[in-house]
Amino acid sequence: ISNIQINNLSIKNGDGERGGGMFISKSENVSLSGVDIYENTGDKGGGIHALDSHPNLSNVTIENNDANSGRGGGIFIMNSNSDDSSDDEVAVLTGVVIRGNDVRSEDGTRDDVFGGGVYIDNTSFNFQDVTIEGNNAYGTNARGGAIYSYSDVATDGRAYSSDGVYG
Repeated sequence: ISNIQINNLSIKNGDGERGGGMFISKSENVSLSGVDIYENTGDKGGGIHALDSHPNLSNVTIENNDANSGRGGGIFIMNSNSDDSSDDEVAVLTGVVIRGNDVRSEDGTRDDVFGGGVYIDNTSFNFQDVTIEGNNAYGTNARGGAIYSYSDVATDGRAYSSDGVYG
């Protein structure tokens, strides 16, 4: 699916395996503007789970969401880099607030817990005027209360770090 635009919408109290508030998969040109995503629960991506997609978020609030599988309390973005080196698609967040989101391992089977606010894996991204505050990663090997970004070194030079970025 391509060219999806969602404007001025609130998504609240959702519960899902992938993305408590919203699941985006294999979609091009998905844009959210003026959207509030809050108080949702998901296994991966409490608020948003984006897989093989390049979401464009503008003036979006992702707040008080929970992920229970150890990845992405607010937003989970994975495998959005294509194998085509001429493809310059990136996940773009502009004027976005990511606040008060939590990630944990609900059943206690996962020691590695990553990205209280944002979890990004194998995805090029651009954040502009983004506020990430008050997010938490709870676990024995918790990394990135605010943001966790990981990518293998790519031949096209778009990977940020083979060791990850945590914050």
